[in-house]
Amino acid sequence: MKKKVTLGFVVLCLALIVSLTSTAAARSTQMPTDNPENPTSSVRHPGDISFLTGPNAGDPLDIVQSYIYSHQAEMGLSAADLADVVITDQYTDADTATTHIYMRQRYDGKEVFNGNLSAHVAKDGAIINLYSDFVSNLAEAVNSRSATLNAEQAAAAAIAAIGLSPDQPITVLKASDSADSQTLLSDGGVSAMAIPGRLVYYQIETELRLAWELQVETLDAQHYWVLLVDAVNDDLLHQIDLVVHDHFGEVDNHAISEGAISGVHEETRANATASAQSQNASPPNSYEVFAMPSEYPDDGPRVIISNPAHAIASPFGWHDTNGAAGPEFTLTRGNNVSAYQDQDNDGNPEPGEQPDGGATLDFTGALVPLDLTQDPLSYVNAAIVNLFYWNNIVHDVFYVHGFDEVSGNFQVNNYGRGGLGNDDVRAEGQDGGGTNNANFLTPADGSRPRMQMYL
Repeated sequence: MKKKVTLGFVVLCLALIVSLTSTAAARSTQMPTDNPENPTSSVRHPGDISFLTGPNAGDPLDIVQSYIYSHQAEMGLSAADLADVVITDQYTDADTATTHIYMRQRYDGKEVFNGNLSAHVAKDGAIINLYSDFVSNLAEAVNSRSATLNAEQAAAAAIAAIGLSPDQPITVLKASDSADSQTLLSDGGVSAMAIPGRLVYYQIETELRLAWELQVETLDAQHYWVLLVDAVNDDLLHQIDLVVHDHFGEVDNHAISEGAISGVHEETRANATASAQSQNASPPNSYEVFAMPSEYPDDGPRVIISNPAHAIASPFGWHDTNGAAGPEFTLTRGNNVSAYQDQDNDGNPEPGEQPDGGATLDFTGALVPLDLTQDPLSYVNAAIVNLFYWNNIVHDVFYVHGFDEVSGNFQVNNYGRGGLGNDDVRAEGQDGGGTNNANFLTPADGSRPRMQMYL
């Protein structure tokens, strides 16, 4: 029974762990990195805790650009290396008033993959720090300015390199005449989505290789590959998996005794019964969950939490998406997350796969029965409500600490606060795609992440 118990409560409780992992992941396939160990990354000395400059007057972007051009020799760069630089992101932290600026090099209109620079400017205009992975002597480093392989050939090579075999022809669905040849390819029967591609440059030692960047999401939802294929000789140069997998190791490490489970179950139901008797019914907008700071059922009983949404992070509650008073959904769905069971592993909620709290948003009592001695299917509603609660809690706590809309957080509606919306978390409970533990896909800002919680 130990193993059965462990698999059941993993689904209930792992949301916090995976959500913490997800926020550390990039909201871009080419996340700017602050790398003080790179000798060309900063003109500061390692261990120096002072700011890079003193206060400066003016716009933060102008301050950073002026600094770069006046220190280009120290950074090993020339005017030609800085001739085509794009701003990929810029935002100011609401709490600290620090402005974060991210740039990327281009050559011939094609981005240098991970050719990033990040700078951080204090409220008074002082540059706190600046890190650069810009490539020196761009023109001399480039191996080719034109591709030998077309997008279809590169995709075939990339798919073969990760061990997949298309059962349909890979064809061009859409092509552009942009400098980086942005292309959309058919899925070939091996990707869960059409395959986007574009030309980039990828640095290998002192050489910049022209490459096709392609993205493939495997049908089993276990991987979302960003693949770089040499545009001249079809070698796989680089691959990144945007799906982060969490593993506990041996499941019995987190098993609890059958007696302890029985005690949790009895105490939980007694708590809920007492609460219902004292209130007649739960107040509106209530969730019966293992509430923060509890992480596991053996940390304490479930409790009924009412109106838990943070007034700033989720100003219209957890079930809103239009930015007006009143919920758009009475299901476990809202601005930050859509939580549902996905036992068929199709990645989409079917009717009846999301608990419905009704007009009063009451996710307690008979709607969410929980007996951890029984088959997990018997308490799937309790698992989904718990998953919904924890995703929202993590969203709100992280928001308060700076992971907000302009920082690339996960929301349908950004309420006019900047950043890209329509990227709430798809939280899949009792997912049929695997067993034990979970994974999290973090695509670029504006695309929906996916959390898979297994039994």
